[in-house]
Amino acid sequence: MSRISRTAVTTAAAFAAVAFAPSPASAWTGGAFSASVTSPVNIQMGIQPPVTCPSSSLSGTITASGALSITTATFSGCTLSNGAPVPITAQGLPWSGSLNSTAALAGVKLSITFPTTSGPLPCSYTSNLSGTAGGSTPPIPVPVSGTLGKTGGSFLCPTSLPITATYLFTGPGL
Repeated sequence: MSRISRTAVTTAAAFAAVAFAPSPASAWTGGAFSASVTSPVNIQMGIQPPVTCPSSSLSGTITASGALSITTATFSGCTLSNGAPVPITAQGLPWSGSLNSTAALAGVKLSITFPTTSGPLPCSYTSNLSGTAGGSTPPIPVPVSGTLGKTGGSFLCPTSLPITATYLFTGPGL
């Protein structure tokens, strides 16, 4: 076989290997995404009834490799079991994260104001949440959980709060 023929065969084989290589399972298109809870966000408070938020949403961008930038996070209608409102506000946005077969939300920071008989009790928390993506075709359910650690507020603020939520991710970036 001539040198030119060997080069042509080698080049063709290399092209075929690249052209038909399997794509990663998390090959997103990249761009905008949004996510809404499919069941209430649940924040456990030890022996006290949990805080539940029937409405929560996240939005931002995702790269083709699955890196998330969460630029908006909202929590609304949050209450204790007795109906007392519990305002929750996202802090320190943007949050970072990733969405592949697993999910991670890093640097989640929340301001939570608990109702007390002596008035509002503002507390600050931070956490990293993790979970497993429920598929690779949108809409994608993603249950996440973690423990919020106290970063500010009165000594009356709970020191740690387990949190769970399931978000449904959609959007042109997926």
